[in-house]
Amino acid sequence: APAAPAADPAPAAPAGPALAPPARGAALVAQRHGPPASADGGSGGGGAEAVVRYGPRACVSTYRSAKGHCVMETRCAAEDLRNYSFGLVCVDGTGAPVRHLFGQNSFDPVETFDTLIACEQCLGLEDVPDTVAMNGQVLALSHELRGLEHLVEGLTHDVARLGAAAQPPRPAPRPPQLGLLRRGAAAAPRRAQRLAEPPRGAASAPPAEQQQQQQQLQRQQEEEPARPQRLRRAAAQASAGTRAAGAGANVAAHRPPETADSPGEAAWEGGDTQDDDEEALPEAEGSELPSAEEDGFDA
Repeated sequence: APAAPAADPAPAAPAGPALAPPARGAALVAQRHGPPASADGGSGGGGAEAVVRYGPRACVSTYRSAKGHCVMETRCAAEDLRNYSFGLVCVDGTGAPVRHLFGQNSFDPVETFDTLIACEQCLGLEDVPDTVAMNGQVLALSHELRGLEHLVEGLTHDVARLGAAAQPPRPAPRPPQLGLLRRGAAAAPRRAQRLAEPPRGAASAPPAEQQQQQQQLQRQQEEEPARPQRLRRAAAQASAGTRAAGAGANVAAHRPPETADSPGEAAWEGGDTQDDDEEALPEAEGSELPSAEEDGFDA
């Protein structure tokens, strides 16, 4: 008997894990195992770079998207991720590697996440190339050197301020002195001040003596304005007596000799002249000239 025809085999199920629906909104992109697919279904390798795999059994991957962001993917459904800390290494424009950590339990077992971190190169946490690591160390040392330069500059300014404080600037030269004032004009205010000040023993003197001293000071202050006038009057009197004495001497020198006819007249005239001289001379001799101290002048 003819054999029955064999049944057609059933179509095979597509290989690969089932895709999970997005759970992070605009931050999620299509999940994949290779470079991101383009809009027409072809490979998008022209806009993205190679994928770097790391983590438990290389189930975590990262790559740089067409927008310049680092994208992370997890295909860890069969792996235990409870103690694994997710993250990546971003190499910026200066060549410095920057580590970004997201912590434990921050990703689902199957997830694709756009980190929005702009980088020139996206690397895993465990496989940073030696050249990139060396470049990071060089940049770190350059930052430390710049910090030391700022520190030395600050110390230099501090030393300069301490030196200026230890050696203060010299004082400015005094202006040239003007002509000296008259000693009398300078002594008059001091004399008035001494007259106005109470005596040294006034505080310990009895009330009656204090009152007497105050009256004496008041009389001296009242007499002080009239002192220059008295001094000028005494000087005028002394000058007038000197002139009178000189005039009498001239009259005696030009007097005619006495005769017997007029003895009384000559005697009277001589006596009159002598009396005038005697009256004028005592006044001139008795007038007291003011001393330098009373006139307000220092000797």
